[in-house]
Amino acid sequence: MKIYDAEQVLRDLEQSFKDNLNTEIAAVNAEKADALTIVDIPDDKYVFMTLDERMLNFKGFWFQYGLMESPPSQASPDNFREDVTVTLQVACFDQGDRDRSATLYRLLRYQRAIKQVILKNPDLFQGYSKPLVQSLEPAAYPFDNKLVILSIGVNITVSITAN
Repeated sequence: MKIYDAEQVLRDLEQSFKDNLNTEIAAVNAEKADALTIVDIPDDKYVFMTLDERMLNFKGFWFQYGLMESPPSQASPDNFREDVTVTLQVACFDQGDRDRSATLYRLLRYQRAIKQVILKNPDLFQGYSKPLVQSLEPAAYPFDNKLVILSIGVNITVSITAN
């Protein structure tokens, strides 16, 4: 019997986003219908849990995802409960643009597209509870001595119980 665990959650999420995110990006662009468009995220710009030197070759936006520490859940003497928290983010290097707000608005549009993928794929988490989605605020963090990464996304927590 195959056990649906954190590894499978991550693999399914990656595939679902590769299959659906660009469709939602196009929908956001069509709805907004202005010059502030967001571009597709190609499959080779999906980064799992690691930010390393290869990132220096990235231009534009990329998708990063990984496991987060899940807060402890209330113990039950009758059931085993596991919470899995995954972060899904779109990021880019801060270009020091005069109009940084345009980049931040684009990040907000990517966050919307991420949420739409989750909303339109309710059975994504096989055997787990419905996802608890937490929107993340835009964040900036240093990458090396010169570069700063800007990111936004969501954290998703799902639970599974067993007797």
